[in-house]
Amino acid sequence: TFDLSSTEKTPARTYEVATANFVIPSANGDISFTNVEFEVNAGADVIVDPAAKYAYKGDASTDSWTEYAAGDLLTVDADVKNVKAPLLKSKYTFAYSYNTADKKNVFFAPGVKFSETVSLDAITQSKNLQSLDVMARTDACLTGWSLDKSGTDLLSVIDDEALRKLNAMDEEDVDTLFAVWTAKGASCTPTTFTVTSGMPAAQGSFKVYRTLDGDTTWYDVGTNGMEIPTLEGMALGVKFTAASPAYTFGDNVTGEDASDNRLFNVVNGKTFEVAAAQKNVKLTVTTDAVEYVFAFNENDAGAAYFGDSWSSLISDATFSVDDDDNWVVKKSYSVNSADKKFPTAMYRDGACLQGYTFEAGRNTDGVYTELDDAFIAKLDELGKNPAAT
Repeated sequence: TFDLSSTEKTPARTYEVATANFVIPSANGDISFTNVEFEVNAGADVIVDPAAKYAYKGDASTDSWTEYAAGDLLTVDADVKNVKAPLLKSKYTFAYSYNTADKKNVFFAPGVKFSETVSLDAITQSKNLQSLDVMARTDACLTGWSLDKSGTDLLSVIDDEALRKLNAMDEEDVDTLFAVWTAKGASCTPTTFTVTSGMPAAQGSFKVYRTLDGDTTWYDVGTNGMEIPTLEGMALGVKFTAASPAYTFGDNVTGEDASDNRLFNVVNGKTFEVAAAQKNVKLTVTTDAVEYVFAFNENDAGAAYFGDSWSSLISDATFSVDDDDNWVVKKSYSVNSADKKFPTAMYRDGACLQGYTFEAGRNTDGVYTELDDAFIAKLDELGKNPAAT
């Protein structure tokens, strides 16, 4: 377009081009421009950097760019074939790395993002990166994001300075931002809580788990408990696995604080939500001791003699005689019984009672004299139903 002034001064002319190239007739000789402006098309994902300079060069492969300050004359002659605007890429996709060898040590808040696209519409605009409360460890604090693993090239906000830094780096479709961890100490005090088991180890054990993007990580609570970072809203699963067949266990896991106040009650294997000021948690499940009813068979066709201690065990409900004339006496036991010893005051001529077996004439499954762990384990191994006699 032309702005032809009616004054005696040289008319000011403004040239606007919408294509990649424009042609200047060589017959006009050298042409000087007092200023160059570049208008970015919508959706181009670039912005003009006002702090940088326009540049020009020829078309030879050995030509380099020559910068000039905006407002100064830009003379276009036969040697000027290209003009470059100082553009900054303004849209970046970042991948957030937890930046530690063992992902199991890092816990994540519900809103954590492992990738994020940030775009600026103007050089004066700025946008924050992901906050620092989305990842946590028990031995360190998340203190920033860095463009390098060592944590020396920090990036906290995307603004004009950040764009210049990113543009100066090798261009990639995705830039990685590495978590910067400060070790626990004077400048880092992680906020944590502990999870412990309120169950005897002989009865069973607890595991805690977290699931992230379909990946489930398990942690043993153990006998000493485990420490977990406090991240509000984080879902943690709790799973109890029974170790003793001498008990039946409830379907739910209860979490209590140090004063036995209930914090949560969830189905075994399900999750609870971590509170902002999460208290230490003691995990329990309800238990009932299995009542075993045993029928003690003399296994001697009525030839054995019974001591006086049997008299308290014999009643119409407990006593019977089998087809081989053996006396059979029933007695119930549980792991909570004060006396777990089997009745052994039984005698015969020429032999001593050694104990009891699961099958007459066959002791390959052991000989037992009391309800102990070995006996209970063998019961379980043989598939004996505790509810049956």
